Amino acid sequence: MKVLVEDPLREAERIEGMVTRRRGGTLLRAYFMIGYNKPYTGKAVLAGMTGCNMRCIYCMWPPRNLRPRRVREESLLTPRQAAEKIIAAAKENNLSAAKIGGGEPTIGWEHTISLIRILEEESSLNLVLETNGIIPAVRGDIAEDISTTRRLVVRVSIKAATPEMFQKITRVPSAYFDYPFRFMERLVDSGVEPSRIKPVIMISFEDPRVVARLGERLAEIDYRLIRNAEPEIVLAYPDTLRRMKRYGRRLRPSPFDYPWDEEDRYMTLF
Repeated sequence: MKVLVEDPLREAERIEGMVTRRRGGTLLRAYFMIGYNKPYTGKAVLAGMTGCNMRCIYCMWPPRNLRPRRVREESLLTPRQAAEKIIAAAKENNLSAAKIGGGEPTIGWEHTISLIRILEEESSLNLVLETNGIIPAVRGDIAEDISTTRRLVVRVSIKAATPEMFQKITRVPSAYFDYPFRFMERLVDSGVEPSRIKPVIMISFEDPRVVARLGERLAEIDYRLIRNAEPEIVLAYPDTLRRMKRYGRRLRPSPFDYPWDEEDRYMTLF
């Protein structure tokens, strides 16, 4: 499978130059949506940030949201403007949580951490940050900033169980497979409680026995991460299925041979 992004760290810098603007000492960030998207967010508001440093074949968002050629001025928000929109959307839909993700929210981190701090100070929303972990694996300040938050939960996306599949799915070199795990190590070393770190593992492409071996890698960081692990499956959006067909990827048959928890219908991975 051809690599599309040779260096996701350099790509993040390129994307940041497109999706952020500095005005009067404040960093503005481009959003493609702030609102309720039930299939993706569950019972939470989504703050969907424009731009990503990966090219995952199963991503549900249109390419224009992830690798924009330009951004509209009206999509650029200050942290406070974004926070006000998130709070308003939560009240309108009677929701108690907000997810910050969509694209990669650690691009333009200065904006994102300011947004999180405003939301923690001025709302009671439960906050979730969803990241692929590439940028914060090499930047210690992100883990340190997260350690100063009170309610933020970090969902770290584990795209695959092996470096080879990681490259096929993300179109990023296999050398970056371990970066999300390095980020989780930074979080634990910075004093973030493991209960606030959730590894989210894509299970739709690989043998369950291979996926289960990731439990050993998580245990090396902190054994409590194993009980926090969540499965992720590909949602069958038409654009997603067309993209996977083009790349020659097929889903493993449901129910993926994993045991199911009858009460809440979540899969038990480890």
